[in-house]
Amino acid sequence: MKKIILLHCILCSLYIHAQEQLRWKHVEVPQYEIVDNNFLHFLDSCYNKYSKMPWWDKVCSLGGYIYKTTEDGTGCTPVNDALLYFYIESVEPDEDYADFTPDGVVLYREKMLFLDEEEINLSCAFRSLDTIISIPIAWNVEKFDTITGYPFPIEDGGISRSFGTYVFKTPKGIDTTKVQISSTLSSNQSWIKLCCKFFKDMNSTPNKDWTSYEALELSLSSSNDGKVLIKWLVALEDNYTLSDEEKLYCFLSLVYPELAADQLSLYIDVNFESAEKNVLKLFSTTKERLYYVFLCEVSNLMK
Repeated sequence: MKKIILLHCILCSLYIHAQEQLRWKHVEVPQYEIVDNNFLHFLDSCYNKYSKMPWWDKVCSLGGYIYKTTEDGTGCTPVNDALLYFYIESVEPDEDYADFTPDGVVLYREKMLFLDEEEINLSCAFRSLDTIISIPIAWNVEKFDTITGYPFPIEDGGISRSFGTYVFKTPKGIDTTKVQISSTLSSNQSWIKLCCKFFKDMNSTPNKDWTSYEALELSLSSSNDGKVLIKWLVALEDNYTLSDEEKLYCFLSLVYPELAADQLSLYIDVNFESAEKNVLKLFSTTKERLYYVFLCEVSNLMK
């Protein structure tokens, strides 16, 4: 019994300490109202569920992001541009919020829903009230989860609680090309992605000496991660007719998917524009989807 009481006292002390680490500021933010009844019904259903949770009263505000996914939820099918997903979670006031100001806010029940410009423009669920209001924003001086009171590492950013995901049809005339894509990868695809990350951590930019596929193979053979990547390239080479520059471009697109042909040429003295055009045609895809296509192709070929 004494141990239970002592544990309770420790937890209370931790929570009080966590709350003491909070600092507050007030910022001027445009106020919005919800005009989509379906979205409001979604929020109400989530509220009815989570407002009964013991952590609800400790949540300062809500926030989230909009994303789209592929047709079957994996990286192997085309992106489904017909639907968008609005994920919402509790906002843990970590130290980053010291410099944070949302693009807009909705006052929902006893909480604030922070909005950014993308959420306002894409969802069409909000309408400006043409009013600027002052809202409080908290941030943590030290790294303590304000919900549980437990300390957490700096890189964790706190413990958020999922509020729900609202699925809605993409409004007509809305450009979604820059919306982030979220896909569920298979174990093989996740492993490939992880190996690419490990290799990229060791080689943050393309090596200027990778001027040919032969030079690339020689460089990769000097490390274990590189040897794994060679196997993937051989699998592509055995199943597709690729020129030397196209094989080199395939490798670079798998490890550095954010770099277009002209950007790759800044690191390696090779004109990749023709290779990029041919590879995209061969795999019947776009530059934005090429990385996912390679994940799927390599994963299937290595089974």
